[in-house]
Amino acid sequence: MNYNYNKKTKKKSSMFGMSMTVRAIVLVIIIGMFPLAMWLYWDKPENGGEEPIPSDRIVYHFIDVGQGDAILIERGGHYALIDGGEYRARSKVTDYLDELGVQTLDYVIATHPHSDHIGGLSTVLGHYQIGAFLMPDARNDTTGFEKMLEAAEKNAVSATLVKAGDTFDLAGAQLSVLSPQEGAQFGELNEASVVLLVSGGGVRALLTGDAPASVEKQLAADGLPSCALLKVGHHGSSDATSSELLSVIRPQVAVISCGRGNDYGHPHSETLAALADYGAQVVRTDENGSIVVTVEGGELSVKTER
Repeated sequence: MNYNYNKKTKKKSSMFGMSMTVRAIVLVIIIGMFPLAMWLYWDKPENGGEEPIPSDRIVYHFIDVGQGDAILIERGGHYALIDGGEYRARSKVTDYLDELGVQTLDYVIATHPHSDHIGGLSTVLGHYQIGAFLMPDARNDTTGFEKMLEAAEKNAVSATLVKAGDTFDLAGAQLSVLSPQEGAQFGELNEASVVLLVSGGGVRALLTGDAPASVEKQLAADGLPSCALLKVGHHGSSDATSSELLSVIRPQVAVISCGRGNDYGHPHSETLAALADYGAQVVRTDENGSIVVTVEGGELSVKTER
């Protein structure tokens, strides 16, 4: 009986040992799979396969330069300046940057060679350390355009021609060029505008320069993600901010950069009505002065100068 008992006991012990081994293996697999499961859960692409958005803080400064554009993107002590307003507004840009303590600009981007976008860049290029100077493959036979190129050459800043598909990193935030297409021919210079999709703070922003509705419609047809922040195209002109674009990106906040009492009547009533139809909060440099939009954890907060 002792023999039988011992035999049974050994048999049970063997079976128990096998069970423990299996359990150990299963436990190891579960533990090993946990990080992957969490990654799949938290980093699951949204909106039909879009890339996840970095959630850290990013700040957009829409500098009041009157009738023109100047946008500073701030991310973890790194900066990108998009356009610089007219030449006469150059000190507004440099004063604003100096007050923030900016010494180096990782990127300076000239969206297209119209004076209300590039005029102040000739001063900027000589005032700060420049990481990269980006512009579209488009020229303009104007003094302002030549001064910008001369300033770049004088300060040993080489211009890089950008095209759709190019991407640039700003301290973990991604700046993606959506337009213009490589080799594109332009009926007018606004069509050459560098259109940027910026991902950071858990939010996407679309910065369109002066891109007209024809460019917007093509971008929408090609596929755009939702964008909580929109820099309204062409200072709020009715030739931009198409319904095709708005129906796809559905912005929460729309920023219009234009001059008070400008000769063009910007922003046009049609644009304001279209933005209202989509429930966007509209802020304007002509009414509100410089505008700061802070984005963090998927939330936007807006602060205006006035």
